[in-house]
Amino acid sequence: VGSLPETWDLYVPEDLVGAQVRRGFVAMNARVSSGVDWLAVKVTYESEGIGVDRAELERCLREGKKFVKLSDDSFAQFDPERVRAMMDREVELMASSGKAGKLPLSQAGRVQELLQHAESATIAATTRALFEKLGNIAEITPAKRPRGLKAVLRPYQEQGLSWLKFIDDLGSGGVLADDMGLGKTVQTIALFMALKNEKKGLRALIVAPTSVVTNWVREIERFAPTLTTALWHGAGRREQKKDLGNVNVIITSYALLRRDIDLLKKIKLDYAILDEAQNIKNPLSATAQAARELLADRRLALTGTPIENRLSEIWSIFEFVSPGLLPSLPKFEEKFARPIDQ
Repeated sequence: VGSLPETWDLYVPEDLVGAQVRRGFVAMNARVSSGVDWLAVKVTYESEGIGVDRAELERCLREGKKFVKLSDDSFAQFDPERVRAMMDREVELMASSGKAGKLPLSQAGRVQELLQHAESATIAATTRALFEKLGNIAEITPAKRPRGLKAVLRPYQEQGLSWLKFIDDLGSGGVLADDMGLGKTVQTIALFMALKNEKKGLRALIVAPTSVVTNWVREIERFAPTLTTALWHGAGRREQKKDLGNVNVIITSYALLRRDIDLLKKIKLDYAILDEAQNIKNPLSATAQAARELLADRRLALTGTPIENRLSEIWSIFEFVSPGLLPSLPKFEEKFARPIDQ
């Protein structure tokens, strides 16, 4: 002000008379916690410990302003590009949240990315341990051969079982994409046996092409005879309805998944497994939509061809196993599918 010519008059708007402008810029702060199969993130924006209302910050962004009013009526400067980038990442992340704002563990990577933009972060001890575990994925603990499994696993199948058990412990879904004939079925059955022994129970649904549903029944009887099964198949299947709540593994086809989804989605499952998961490669198909409606704690996709023609096919599979892990389909196609296809 002292540098202005003395002949000038200085006018200050009433709401700015006596206003304090803080030296610090607006920054993001984050608090992260986690539970059995979820993450929770709370994001706030502040300057020098004084908070700013998010709606006010958004208004200033829209209007092209570079100062924002804080909760104590003081003002702080902010970098529009940096704040917009932080808020965009927050919005993308929260779009994946479910009830009570909880995020699936599949979002751990995106949470960590968000934390890189935060000025400060408070991370619960259990969450920090989870992040450390994810950072050491190469050190997956070998899983023991499940008691009662009537099969000798090859070394790579043992590694597959260890990985399946690892993601189960994390509470995440996954895609087992071994080539055809390498034993995806027996690895899945071995996981079932491990979980049944550990948790004293199991409720899983396997959806497979019609041509192989009976093969699943035979393989389970052969390798894991202590697992009980129900084949939801054929014109008389309604007579088996009572069996669905009394067995370890329900086996059905993609055609019946679409037709009977109103019944199947009411069953509380530990696992929902899609065999030959490329059957849901079209994310807009009735089959893919029905698969996403299943009520399961964990989800697996088994496929030797996760991508057949277009990159968006793998988006559909991952949207089943870990909803929200990838951005929305339009954003995925814009950022990844179209540039790679071209």
